[in-house]
Amino acid sequence: MKQLKIFIFFIGILSSTFAFSSAEGAGASKEPAKEKALELLKNSLEQLEKFLEKPNSKSVAKTHTLLLHLLNAGKIPGIREAFLFDEEFSYITPFGLSLVETFFKKEQGGSWTEAEIKYYSYEKIINYLLKNQERDKEGEYFIINYNDPDFPDPHLTPVAVSFRENDIDIFLFDSIGIKKNSHLLDELERLLVELNESSPLSKKFNFFFNSQERQKDSFSCPVFSYIDIRNLVEINFLEDPKIQNILKENSPLHKTISETISFYSMDILPPLLMRKCQSCKAIQKMDSKTAAAELEFQDVYVRRSFDGSESLIKREAFNYLDPLLMTHGVHSPTSSDKILNFYTQEKWLKFVNMILLSLQEKLEITER
Repeated sequence: MKQLKIFIFFIGILSSTFAFSSAEGAGASKEPAKEKALELLKNSLEQLEKFLEKPNSKSVAKTHTLLLHLLNAGKIPGIREAFLFDEEFSYITPFGLSLVETFFKKEQGGSWTEAEIKYYSYEKIINYLLKNQERDKEGEYFIINYNDPDFPDPHLTPVAVSFRENDIDIFLFDSIGIKKNSHLLDELERLLVELNESSPLSKKFNFFFNSQERQKDSFSCPVFSYIDIRNLVEINFLEDPKIQNILKENSPLHKTISETISFYSMDILPPLLMRKCQSCKAIQKMDSKTAAAELEFQDVYVRRSFDGSESLIKREAFNYLDPLLMTHGVHSPTSSDKILNFYTQEKWLKFVNMILLSLQEKLEITER
């Protein structure tokens, strides 16, 4: 994952919020641990509400400082499982995403993604595909976790798998892209070669890996992964072969491993997935590149709502910049023509808020 130095703003309001004054003295030490934890979470959520008013790099840095304080307090059950902490960022783990999904199910009466997501390692997903290659299965969604000690950061990648008669198509919508994450393909290749020796492939495995670098920060891949699957479900990606075919037609061969294993580089992405790109300049570039394909996309693009109704996404929806920049874009002070998109930062802040609310609820239940 791309490294990005995040300047952490230690502001007085955080220290005043969380520091226990000497006046509390021994009285504070007698308070039950759960009561202290609930108070910490309450104060944290109040601060987070303020940060959500202006989602940007500064509010993300302040939230990271806030989370570190919760971690160091050592009183919040589940905080270490929900986040992976570094000095520079707080990374939402698969467990943290599961809390986000549970929050959505409770608040909205159903899954926000409208899909069952399996959280697998690279080795586990390859084993799963090999075991199920002969079965007549519907398509499935996965979020795969790459966590190697040789690489400084973990990384999550959303995957859509389409089982067909003679082929299995595996679409990896990675937020970094194949150019920056070539080691991920190396890992897939290594596992496929090793496991193929003990479990020969009976179908052709086609891996489609996007080339676009949508993510610019160090911590947003969980947000990209989760929302990508949500967007793919909205457009019926696994149910509608037309959309898959558009991507495949724009995916030149990247590498052939054997007669049954091939890697392809997707030159375009569904426009809805590009909306999260953290550089609006890249969105513009992608918009012009996919102009021809968008006419094809328009005929098959369907957005699904929670009540099950469907509506066609019109051509105007592909014009990301005007509505996007009104709420999520700012001009960088270092470059007048560089525009940053804070869409994913806002979502990250909201996901953190949901995780803390979920941890708070768990504590309140045990408190009763």
